[in-house]
Amino acid sequence: MASIRDHHGKWQARFYGPSGRLRSRSFARKSDAKAFLAAVETDKRRGQWVDPRTSKIGFATYADLYLAEKLAIRPRTRDKYESSLHNHLVPAFAQTPIGAITRANVQSWIGGMDRRGLGAETVRGHYSLLAAIMKRAAQDGLISKSPCTNVELPRIIREEQRYLSENEVERLVEVQPPRYQVLIYTACYVGCRWQELAGLRRAALDMRPGRLATMRLVSTIERSNGRYRIVEYGKSEAARRTLKMPGFLREALAWHLQAFSNDEWVFSSPEGGFLRYDNFRSRVWLPAVAQAELTPLTFHQLRHTAAAFMIDDGADPLQVKRRMGHKDVRTSLNVYGHLFPDREEELVAALDRRRESVQDVAQTWPTSSAEVVGLKGKRAADQDV
Repeated sequence: MASIRDHHGKWQARFYGPSGRLRSRSFARKSDAKAFLAAVETDKRRGQWVDPRTSKIGFATYADLYLAEKLAIRPRTRDKYESSLHNHLVPAFAQTPIGAITRANVQSWIGGMDRRGLGAETVRGHYSLLAAIMKRAAQDGLISKSPCTNVELPRIIREEQRYLSENEVERLVEVQPPRYQVLIYTACYVGCRWQELAGLRRAALDMRPGRLATMRLVSTIERSNGRYRIVEYGKSEAARRTLKMPGFLREALAWHLQAFSNDEWVFSSPEGGFLRYDNFRSRVWLPAVAQAELTPLTFHQLRHTAAAFMIDDGADPLQVKRRMGHKDVRTSLNVYGHLFPDREEELVAALDRRRESVQDVAQTWPTSSAEVVGLKGKRAADQDV
């Protein structure tokens, strides 16, 4: 229970924190001690009381503790977080007590990154990490609420994605070394990410006759901080998927598997190991793109090409989501929504057909002026009766 006592010439306010530990603070006037205790009790009831001692922990120290708790994140994500902390968050907030960081501090930091020319998505990525750390600090009782509220973030201007036509895909395939021709077809007609294609194992292909061939996308090859690693369970649960493939690709893959034998990988390097993007990009991709006169073009834009083909051939948003391995259909709509055709005319025609399918429809509507006048007179007569 809270109390006030005369202690060495001052008024000492004493109270128990939520943990049961006795706390105290001294004041020159008894009225100030009473006001302090009243505020403390109000904050405790609201669950907003913060121990001043714990709120003095440095941001960098707490950020390290936060990252150490993240046991389930992928290695590549951990590397990204560490880079963000080292290069942007810690230099900005250093040993600032976590309880002293304000919304204005956060806003000023964001403005500084924006003025230095960092892209909007990059700025938002660094801010998301800061917001997650401060949210956890509030949950741990170090701060009463996160300063990452009502913060203005730079607007992301999404540029329209580039998509290849069927003829451009053929031009690109023709200039590839034979080892990589089917790789390009698979990217353009299935929509796999580079990491998924590089990590595609032969055992993941089902090429049995009498059914549509499928590929099971599970393992990926990821690169971070100059190191490559095999990740057995891919980017996310949504990314782990089994996809049916068109017949021509089945035939192409059957040829590829025989022509370039390998004990493990579908698409391997000449030395037999998995493909490394850096080597592929400099030795194969960039020369081929230039020769096909498609510069500039990124490998990831082949994935966008696959999505455009699907939508143009009538795939609905849920099909695109599943085949592209998106976690949320909103991602599919945000990236590719503008490609879905406007079928308003088809829709209203179908509604007309639905109405016309009803038998013995008695209600009709006048079309001429005379019919309209006659209808009005009939309604007036009906009301008189």
